[in-house]
Amino acid sequence: MKRFNVAKLNDETTCLALQEELDEALAGDDMGEWPQFKSAVFDSAATVIGFSKSRYHDWFDDQDAEARHAMLCYAPRMDQ
Repeated sequence: MKRFNVAKLNDETTCLALQEELDEALAGDDMGEWPQFKSAVFDSAATVIGFSKSRYHDWFDDQDAEARHAMLCYAPRMDQ
């Protein structure tokens, strides 16, 4: 699940940019329904503050040939 980079909201300029983006997105007359409102808020936040980067990484790269080979060799033995 993607999470917004809310740390960027500590910057006053970013907060003002988000407010302006929300004002523009919510200015339309078609905001009477929840899906349109939700989409406008989500899209505005995604545009202005973006998403956080993942802080946790796998122990190894699953594309690594040696690691994949080891997993394939030992996986059948785990069932026994």
